[in-house]
Amino acid sequence: MGGCQGSDTTAVVDNNMTKFLILNGCHVAAYQKIIDNGGNYADVVKYFKDHIDLKNKHSDDIDIDIKQVKKDIESTGIADMNFQMEDDYEIE
Repeated sequence: MGGCQGSDTTAVVDNNMTKFLILNGCHVAAYQKIIDNGGNYADVVKYFKDHIDLKNKHSDDIDIDIKQVKKDIESTGIADMNFQMEDDYEIE
């Protein structure tokens, strides 16, 4: 995973490319730590919610119930949800 050189935001994108959760600042290391510690998409969304004060104006609104996501994951037997994290680079 890359760093945040040249970037002032960090975006997490779901697999369906329908939800773009963008925080101001570089959060790649924090997201990587979540994943390295066995976290999944629900844990990343929780981090986003915990830092909602840093939400970028271009971010989608968060309307995901973390407890419901975890319940859905457990009920389907999926151990981990794949997700894509990308730095949001400014293109001039």
